[in-house]
Amino acid sequence: MSDHIVKSFDEELTHLNSAITRMGELSQTQLAGALDSLLLRDTTVAAHVVKGDLEVDALERELDARAIRVIALRQPIARDLREVLSALRIGIEFERVCDFSANIAKRAIALGKHSPDEWINELAELGNLALKLLADVVAAFRERNSEKVLAVWAQDE
Repeated sequence: MSDHIVKSFDEELTHLNSAITRMGELSQTQLAGALDSLLLRDTTVAAHVVKGDLEVDALERELDARAIRVIALRQPIARDLREVLSALRIGIEFERVCDFSANIAKRAIALGKHSPDEWINELAELGNLALKLLADVVAAFRERNSEKVLAVWAQDE
C-alpha cells in the first residue's frame, strides 16, 4: 500500500483490507465447522455454523458501505480503485463460502445419522481440499503474495 497525501485515505484502505482478512478467516471457520458438523453428525456445531452466517452477512454489509464511502468521498483512481473494487468482489466470494457452509450445516442436520459413512467421508475429503485452498488464499491476500495466489490457482484443478 502506498502513502497518500491524506493519511485517512490510507487508513480507510487498511480498514477495507482488514475486513477482507477477517471475512476470509471467518469463512475458514465456517467451512471447517460445516465439515465437522457433517463428519461428526453434530447438530450443535451445525446450528452454530448457521448462526455464524449472520455475522459474515453483517461484515459484508459493513465492507460494502466502507467501499462505497471510499469511492464516493475519495474518488480513487488506478491502483486504489482496483483495490477498492477487488475488496468488494472478494467480500462477495467470502460471504458466498459462508452461505455454502451454512447450507452444508443445514444438510448435516437434515441428514443426521441416516447417511452412509462413505458419502460423508467423500464429501469431507472434498471439503478439506476446499478448506486448504481457502486458507492458502487468505494467507496470500494477507501477505500480498502473488506467487502464493498463482499456486492456489494451479491447485484448483
